[in-house]
Amino acid sequence: MDFDIENMDFPLPDQEVPTDANLGGMTKEQIKEEIKNWMCIYPVYIDSTKTKEQGRKLGKEYCCEKPQSFAMLEAMGKLRISSVLEDKKHPRDQLRIGRLRVNYTGNKKELLKKIAKLVPECQKELDEKRKAEEAATASANASSSSSKPTSNNKKSNKKKGKKRR
Repeated sequence: MDFDIENMDFPLPDQEVPTDANLGGMTKEQIKEEIKNWMCIYPVYIDSTKTKEQGRKLGKEYCCEKPQSFAMLEAMGKLRISSVLEDKKHPRDQLRIGRLRVNYTGNKKELLKKIAKLVPECQKELDEKRKAEEAATASANASSSSSKPTSNNKKSNKKKGKKRR
């Protein structure tokens, strides 16, 4: 599929937007050093099912229900803010894995509100992609199994080899 840049409905940014792709040429140690001072965001910060004591940072009217860290990463991409997903847990929410490191210098609560608005849409998109991939693999498996010739692999009851007495 070819995309024509001149026929896009939205303007392109004037300057290069930093993304986690800019970290591609670095070693793991260099990446850790680079993102060490970035802002940390956990999914529990915008989870409407959690209380403030359990780690929620915003009011329930601004939060979404059970946000996923991958959906939050997608939301950061839509906001064009550089972010990295880490395999870490919030101390009060040990069952959910995922911490975002975000290269953002503005107000953290304003950023959380923006993310919480986008996360439900991103979760739906991710669920649709996952279902489409599952359907594609299921249809591929069904077509490959139906195209194979069926063989009759019945075992005979006869003993093989030399008879022993």
